[in-house]
Amino acid sequence: MSMNPIDLRELYGKPSELVREAHAPFLDDTAERFIRACRFLLISSCNDEGFIDISPRGGEAGFVRIKDKRTIEFLDMPGNKKILTLTNVTKNNKVGLVFFVSGNRELMRAYGTAELISEKQDIVKWGGDIASNKVLVRVNLEKVFPHCGKAIGKADLWNSESWQSEASANVPGLLDMAKGMASARRDGSDK
Repeated sequence: MSMNPIDLRELYGKPSELVREAHAPFLDDTAERFIRACRFLLISSCNDEGFIDISPRGGEAGFVRIKDKRTIEFLDMPGNKKILTLTNVTKNNKVGLVFFVSGNRELMRAYGTAELISEKQDIVKWGGDIASNKVLVRVNLEKVFPHCGKAIGKADLWNSESWQSEASANVPGLLDMAKGMASARRDGSDK
């Protein structure tokens, strides 16, 4: 059975007034403090096929900087050079963000429009290295809101005793996955 928004609301009920009102089109003091402590975030963008693409970004606390109450920035770090998120932003600048603070169950979410800044003086001013930091990502915020940490708690994400080693969990590493997927795609082994 296909569901519509009315069916879903009837199924789940209404959120409390505080939950409904807990958002702003700018950063308040609590949001600023959360972002300053953030060491990991997920950024979503939309690709040419209309699918949402999600990519991680990370660094020391403070790697996301607050330009003003409605604008945040972070340097793009070198990675696999696919530049999927950056390419998506050049075509559709709407992005979503989920901010994580290590050890904290709560999350903060935001969405807005992103722009890519490649001027060397801006990257250097920001503390970047021109050889490795090619782009500064600036996000003009439209909505910022806290998010319940139940999923973090259920996953026991921050409890290192709950982590499994790759060997004991038989979890493939990045290189194994890349080789396996490339080979399967070439062989057409999805059947």
